[in-house]
Amino acid sequence: VVNVALTLLTYLPLLDGGFRLVVNREMLQSNDAGERERLAGFGQALTTRLLLVSVLLGPMLTMLYSLAPAAREAGLPASFYLATGVVGALTFGAGIQIQALVGLDRQVWMSVIQGGGSVANLGMMMVGARLGWGVWVFPAAQCVVAVVQWMAAALLMRFQLPGVRLFDLAWDSWRSEFWGRNRAGAWSVFRMQVFIVLLLSMDLLLAGWIVREATELKLYGLVSRVLGIGRSCLTSLGEALWPRIARGDGRQDPLTGRVLALNAWLFGIAGGVLTGAMPQILGWYVAKDWVAGPWLNGLLVARFLVIGMSSPATYHLLGAGAYGALMRAVGMEVLVGVVLGALGGWIWGGAGVAGGFLVSTVVGTFYPLFGKFARSQGVDRGAVGWFCRVWLRALMAVGVGYVAAWWVQGIGLHG
Repeated sequence: VVNVALTLLTYLPLLDGGFRLVVNREMLQSNDAGERERLAGFGQALTTRLLLVSVLLGPMLTMLYSLAPAAREAGLPASFYLATGVVGALTFGAGIQIQALVGLDRQVWMSVIQGGGSVANLGMMMVGARLGWGVWVFPAAQCVVAVVQWMAAALLMRFQLPGVRLFDLAWDSWRSEFWGRNRAGAWSVFRMQVFIVLLLSMDLLLAGWIVREATELKLYGLVSRVLGIGRSCLTSLGEALWPRIARGDGRQDPLTGRVLALNAWLFGIAGGVLTGAMPQILGWYVAKDWVAGPWLNGLLVARFLVIGMSSPATYHLLGAGAYGALMRAVGMEVLVGVVLGALGGWIWGGAGVAGGFLVSTVVGTFYPLFGKFARSQGVDRGAVGWFCRVWLRALMAVGVGYVAAWWVQGIGLHG
């Protein structure tokens, strides 16, 4: 129940309408200090307004979810859902403030703040659980971490741009003109972001409605959460590329090619280990009855691998401003995933949902995004060969990871 409530709040960042990314790209491309300060001021004015909206919308989402059958059965008080929604709004405000550091070209500090917040959140949850806070440990830990992260990001911005106000409700003619000039581009970014958020969360939400057995849904949610953590860690390699491309730091094409090759090894090894060891590790770490079957585990890991393999090409297109190409590919993936996931889930349960979304990822991401990246580099005839070489590396790495996991378990080192 808590997992689904937190997943609902991941939709709050869509409130920025795509403007946060547009502002960051403009700031990275600008060499004029005054222009960068005006752009940052626009971002802060937008953030202030969105925070006020999210403080209302966050609790509305969680309170509506409290009326769902599974939530009512859990027996949690309405105050829990209200508090979770408010804290979700604070987390959204902190997140959009942290994202502003990309426009300041301070990605390293952004990673430090995000990583430090994750570690602090885990520590606070452990302490709260020891003190007997129960489910209240989720909003309590998240609230403290959000406030600290927000303060750290705000201080860094003030240090870089002392003239920018952190909370700003002013709206002058320049900001109106910037809004009008970039509205079409932001709309393209927004649609792309909507599809990406749906892509990474819709399968779990769809499984929550269709899967009949609570145990199977529990396993689906656990494996999805673990894979989401892994994907967040490994895609940072590609994520570091797009600000360099947006800033125009010479030709980044050879670097993207090398990142694609290295990314294939990293995701391949991770895919092999997760296929061969995740059920045993979760059985040891959580409980024996929290182990997904081989079909469910394999299908979810396969989709994790396909999405991860395309991430450098995706971020390269993002940095180049190819929002339309990304939106069409991801939109097709979401559409096919919802249709096939619903049909497969109705017939085969959780494995059917996972299989439907795996097929959709192959249709929308497997080659289409890579092909778009190859064409952007002037590679047409050799794109298929390049694609096959990258995937050959990945499959070799899957074999290495799987054999390593099998060997480690074979000698008794399960934990």
